[in-house]
Amino acid sequence: MGLPNPYIAPDANDQIVWTLNESASPWANSGALGSLDMLIRTAGPSSVVALYSNGIQFTGAGVDRYLSTNGVGTTLGEYTAAITVSCFVKPTTFNNSNYQVLFQKAYRPDSSGSTSPYSGIELYIAPNASTTVGMLGGVITVGGVQHGVEAFVLQLNQWHHVGLTFDNSTLRLYCNGVQVGTLAQAGPIDYGTHGAWQLGGDVGSATTTAIIDDVRVANVVRPFSYFYNFGGPLQGGEVLDLPFRDSGSIIVANGELLQLGVKPFPTALSKKLNLGLDDAL
Repeated sequence: MGLPNPYIAPDANDQIVWTLNESASPWANSGALGSLDMLIRTAGPSSVVALYSNGIQFTGAGVDRYLSTNGVGTTLGEYTAAITVSCFVKPTTFNNSNYQVLFQKAYRPDSSGSTSPYSGIELYIAPNASTTVGMLGGVITVGGVQHGVEAFVLQLNQWHHVGLTFDNSTLRLYCNGVQVGTLAQAGPIDYGTHGAWQLGGDVGSATTTAIIDDVRVANVVRPFSYFYNFGGPLQGGEVLDLPFRDSGSIIVANGELLQLGVKPFPTALSKKLNLGLDDAL
């Protein structure tokens, strides 16, 4: 794949798997559901670059460029009480005005337009004023209302493995093997009138410029250990600033602890950094 992180082969629970290794459309689903090819869809001038063995990137002027399974929608993959969505992403720009949709199940078919709530489940890069650190977000819709969690964990021009899980009571957001956000929320997920699975931005002036690769939907809630193994060790040059319990933050760069402003040190992250709790405290 050309990615810096370990590659974990899909298993029987991965119902949708877009490796995005094809050099041109269509991009085939190799997961258990089958027959969910991704096609280029656009409502404005745009172009899609297929980076062979390294994902999809959207380029060119205009908005509303994205890939879609079917403009009229589908009920395939609509798991309401146990689901994991994940992908690799390499942000190339951050901005303060537009969302960058990475992967979503649209709330309604294209013909019905794009209004709130926009998606049943979604991973995205949120708008923020920083040009160097990006905000990862994950959202689900319950009863026509969106509920989500966000965290400043994305670095420009660095690969990240990101994921979102929902178990009918808790939403969890992951980045590079670390749980970076959680939200208590009763389900089930509301998929509206069953739009398409989509990669890239299609909401208003949304413009997705990130490179996206190895997109998956599983019909189970992946545990922390899955993301830990998939995310691998922190990559060289990568910096994370993770807030915990409003009492400080943990600053990590090149796999080394630079600043600790919270006790007790989270066990999961101490394992991530190969630190013993005694060393961390």
